[in-house]
Amino acid sequence: MKTLYVLTNNFPFTFNKGECTFLEKEHKFLEESFDRVIYVPLHPFGEKAYDVCCDLRLSKLYQRPKLIAAVLGLFSGTVADFKKSVGAPYEYLKLYLNWSWQANVAELWTNEIISAEKGEQPFFYSWWFVGTTLGCARALKKMNHQSPIVTRAHGYDLYPEDYGLPDLPFRRQSIELVDFISPDSLAGSKYLISKFPEFRHKIGEHLLGIEQNIERYYDLRKGRFTICSCSSMIDLKRVDLIAESVVKVCKSNSETNFYWRHFGDGPDRYKVESILKKSTISNLEWELQGHVPSSEILEFYKSNDIDLFLHLSRTEGTPVALIEAIAHSIPVLSTSAGGCQEIVNNKNGKIIPINCSADRVASEISSLLSRPGYLQMRINAHRTWRTSYNAEINYRKFCSLILGLYRPSI
Repeated sequence: MKTLYVLTNNFPFTFNKGECTFLEKEHKFLEESFDRVIYVPLHPFGEKAYDVCCDLRLSKLYQRPKLIAAVLGLFSGTVADFKKSVGAPYEYLKLYLNWSWQANVAELWTNEIISAEKGEQPFFYSWWFVGTTLGCARALKKMNHQSPIVTRAHGYDLYPEDYGLPDLPFRRQSIELVDFISPDSLAGSKYLISKFPEFRHKIGEHLLGIEQNIERYYDLRKGRFTICSCSSMIDLKRVDLIAESVVKVCKSNSETNFYWRHFGDGPDRYKVESILKKSTISNLEWELQGHVPSSEILEFYKSNDIDLFLHLSRTEGTPVALIEAIAHSIPVLSTSAGGCQEIVNNKNGKIIPINCSADRVASEISSLLSRPGYLQMRINAHRTWRTSYNAEINYRKFCSLILGLYRPSI
């Protein structure tokens, strides 16, 4: 029996709703490829939103007293790792201790899984490239076990510079031990290979994707323009910059009525509301929807004419929000952060620099209002989804990778 253990932060629980947005789209294909799929959340808090199998033993190990965790964590990595942590910034040291403890408990948990296997072929898949990934890989290699471990890599677990860190703890050791690392973008693969060229044979992007799509083609209507955006309202996503840009484009195009709807919530909501409420603009309607289930967002895209999707994040892996937009034939205006520049181009939208201003964004939207070829942009947006972000193709290919890494015992 082929059993896949999927190490997550919290899926299938709703502690971090963003992770649910990703994995709910992939689960169907994992179930098709393996006899059993068991999710192993580190933080199983909030509502269990999906009827899937879970193993909560790793979480229980992780919840042991944090003082013990800190002491044991200091001795989890190599000597080089420990030396790097001495005198490092506080945020790095905190991450070092946390990932050390994750690695220790994941190693214990993996030993339990392997010792209890009865005629099973266990496979291990880590959604994030973090401490639990290292612990699982370390246990398998110590036992010289035939089971593979594959990990994805996205944003905070891939680009330390974007989060003010000099490096990520245990990176070299982790890469040495895992069987394959799959960043969710070509940019992620190139970045990792540039740092560790000797491991290029075990690094390769596997793109995300969605199934639901619609070919919704039309030319712009005069007098009304609808903009959507979707992300957490946190500093890195810069929803306040979206608000400033929308206000500016409304002022410079008074003959057009604009409608902006944002899906997502977070601590920066008050900033966004403040910007919008201070503006005295008669040609803007706006709605901040808060957190909305992905299925409802996609239904909204399917049932309404959305003229532009706006995304101004400072850092990214591969944002599923952009994939959802192009799958519904919506042109995208986005910064060049991470994998955004692989999804968006001048044929299906527009890529602008990360350090863009509200004036620059407003100018790009204004140019779109009078730009010929809008209909073709919508056609190209859907074509990009079909050729690069079709869930059926991408996730089945990823499952084949995991299955192909199993090493039968001789």
